Amino acid sequence: MKRILVAIDGSPTSEQALREAREVAEKEQAEVKIMTVITHASAYAYAYTPALNNSFEEEAVKNAKKVLAEAEKVFEGYPGKVESVQVHGDAASMIIQQVENDLPDLLVIGSRGMGGFQRLILGSTVSKVLNHVCCNILVVRQCEI
Repeated sequence: MKRILVAIDGSPTSEQALREAREVAEKEQAEVKIMTVITHASAYAYAYTPALNNSFEEEAVKNAKKVLAEAEKVFEGYPGKVESVQVHGDAASMIIQQVENDLPDLLVIGSRGMGGFQRLILGSTVSKVLNHVCCNILVVRQCEI
């Protein structure tokens, strides 16, 4: 295993996915790419107005930078190559595209993202990705006991 792609959104499950990815990367001495997706405000059509778009985009970019900075801390001291990227678009589509471009040996992703209402509107990112990528996938669950 040479390359690992980790898709994150700042949720507790994606934080767990990062820790799992680091563990696998250390065992395999793999290169790691961490990605986060900035979803356009229009995806939330129920609340979208053009006036809100700029404000939403600025906040989304700021949040993505924060999420990636926290993710990079998980890989502090990692001896291999670690890269991070933020992309704009539909989360599932962008993850699928990143997999097609990078051809990772493993995709690591959390089973649940930021919230129930968002999932209701956008559908399950993981379900969409599972059906469209041709690499191994580690879906990390965070169960409350």
